[in-house]
Amino acid sequence: MNKKPNWLSQALVSYHIEKKYGRWHVFLTFINETNPSDTIMYNMGSHRTERLAKLCGEVYTKQANKYHQEPNGQSESYNCSLN
Repeated sequence: MNKKPNWLSQALVSYHIEKKYGRWHVFLTFINETNPSDTIMYNMGSHRTERLAKLCGEVYTKQANKYHQEPNGQSESYNCSLN
């Protein structure tokens, strides 16, 4: 069983999509803020169109960043694409 790294809850989150076998696959990448070479990538599934894959990538990223809070109570936003 894989243990969740301590930094994962504070990770920077981005998404990218790739076309494989006629489907568009969405990947979420979690990047450690203190050591950017420390990353974890999750395959979030595939979609029939590029537009739908991008939409889902944006939604997944927004949800992953939802719980990141700065000391002043504002949500941080790391929504970016690695395309």
